[in-house]
Amino acid sequence: MTRWTLIETWDASPTFAMGLDEALLRSVGAPPTLRLYSWAPDAISLGYFQSFADVAAAASHRSVVRRLTGGGAIHHHARELTFSVAIDADDPAYRGTVPRSYERAHGAVVAMLDQLGVPGARMRLN
Repeated sequence: MTRWTLIETWDASPTFAMGLDEALLRSVGAPPTLRLYSWAPDAISLGYFQSFADVAAAASHRSVVRRLTGGGAIHHHARELTFSVAIDADDPAYRGTVPRSYERAHGAVVAMLDQLGVPGARMRLN
């Protein structure tokens, strides 16, 4: 069984949070890592290919950062729990299609939450 690293960074500044995610992503050969974190202050994170000008709320928000991942803008509240997973691309968790990898990752998170007594639901991606 593969041994994972757990990193907790509570109340991380948005720039620190995204910088640590980038450092973990670039750590080729490191053990798989699950990071749990919260934001302080709240922030808007833009997807890698997203234009700042396309997000009206970004112009007036005090904290805007860019994620290395794609997707759209996300408003991160200071009380939310965020997680990231950094794992080598050749890890068995990536076998199969991208949607199936997401199902396995989210299934693992739901199982962990279930063990903590937090109800979760599994989603099937098409």
